[in-house]
Amino acid sequence: MAAPQPGAGGRGKKPAVVRVWSEADEMRILEGLAAYAAAHGAPPARSKLHAALEGRGMDKAEFTVTEIYEKVRRLRLKYYDKLRRSTPGDDDGQEARKYELSKAIWGDLQLAKKGAQGSTRVRRGFEELQGLFPCLAAQLDKITNDEVLVPVLKRAFELIDDEEAGQLDAKVKKQMLMEMNMTMDQTALKKEVLETLIGSMD
Repeated sequence: MAAPQPGAGGRGKKPAVVRVWSEADEMRILEGLAAYAAAHGAPPARSKLHAALEGRGMDKAEFTVTEIYEKVRRLRLKYYDKLRRSTPGDDDGQEARKYELSKAIWGDLQLAKKGAQGSTRVRRGFEELQGLFPCLAAQLDKITNDEVLVPVLKRAFELIDDEEAGQLDAKVKKQMLMEMNMTMDQTALKKEVLETLIGSMD
């Protein structure tokens, strides 16, 4: 007998949305980050996220650094969006608690409004940015050997817009690949010249 077709005898049901992170875990993540920020003066870097959430009794007991980093990033963007829309006061209960925790982690409304055209610039650690834009981060030390200028460049890097950083990272990566291919071509050419010269001696 033929299997019933979706929607036969009525509208097909939409597949249920499966939450990767529970509502309780979202709260635990924010509480862990807020506690870390209070103790260390800044949110945890990418490599410190597991430590910041240790002992929180997460429903999702196992997760990779990438998974928790992406979750934290989405929570941060959600908070920034709420600030730009100026709607924090519309929440109550659990959402209000999430807002207050987010504010403790990533700053208040006035700080966010200083960004240009609603774009919030928040200082992030160099270690975190190395994971996001490795090629651009590696290039900083090659720009100058000036011991005074290098720290200034790194501080500026910590405030750079993600879109701009991504574009620069892609350009640096492309240049690195070109230089690598050029080096390989030069090596192959040297080998060819050497083999030709040696062969001429036979």
